[in-house]
Amino acid sequence: MIKLNKRLEMAIKAGYESGKAVLDIYNKDFKVYSKEDLSPLTEADLKAEEIIINMIKENFPHDLILSEESVNEIDRSEGYVWIIDPIDGTKEFVKKNGEFTINIGLIKDGIPVMGVIYAPCFDIMYYGEKGNGAYKIESGITDEITVSLRRENLIAFISRSHGSGPYMELLESPKVGKTIGMGSSLKGCKIADGTGDIYYRFGNTMIWDTCAMETIIREAGGLIKTFEDKDIDYTRKDLFNYGFYILNSSDIDLRRD
Repeated sequence: MIKLNKRLEMAIKAGYESGKAVLDIYNKDFKVYSKEDLSPLTEADLKAEEIIINMIKENFPHDLILSEESVNEIDRSEGYVWIIDPIDGTKEFVKKNGEFTINIGLIKDGIPVMGVIYAPCFDIMYYGEKGNGAYKIESGITDEITVSLRRENLIAFISRSHGSGPYMELLESPKVGKTIGMGSSLKGCKIADGTGDIYYRFGNTMIWDTCAMETIIREAGGLIKTFEDKDIDYTRKDLFNYGFYILNSSDIDLRRD
């Protein structure tokens, strides 16, 4: 296990503290609102964001922050910038299937360097730091994680709420042995820990959907790319990812078959 630097230690603590507050809301009746883009919003999104942002400001007041529920225009090309999705998978939160996460990502000079993802309902914490590996904390035990070595009989994830668009046909490949529907960035974490192998996400997502899990995936030995086979740009002004894929190895990219 790596020695936690101060930012990573704080982010893990923020994940647990915001997760506890989120579960308090999750386990009672709550109202669901619609944002301008018609995506759902709950008081849990706002509470988690408040806790995480306050902790960052208290501990690292000079770091910049971009969060889903309080988007502001900042230069993300230099210095430390936190990119936060207080609840990734709000639709799953509303459905109460447990498949939502708290995503806390960090970039430095535009490059992802750290990611913390907490799944409160399962009490599983994933984290990774550039150059220092990826880890999972479950039942109080911390283990280093790596992607699987599977090249056949692959386990493919699809989004529970969004599907994979035209790339669904790729999953009919004889290399795919099983397809699992799952919500939120749990899919990326499950590829990082070797549970699954492949995920194609067609359509628009936002940079806070991928930032935290990118470092975890890369440090576990996997890859995450755009469909143009480029790295995701976390400095782009419009904040969108126009599709991406996650693999345990470039050897299993079904688009190449």
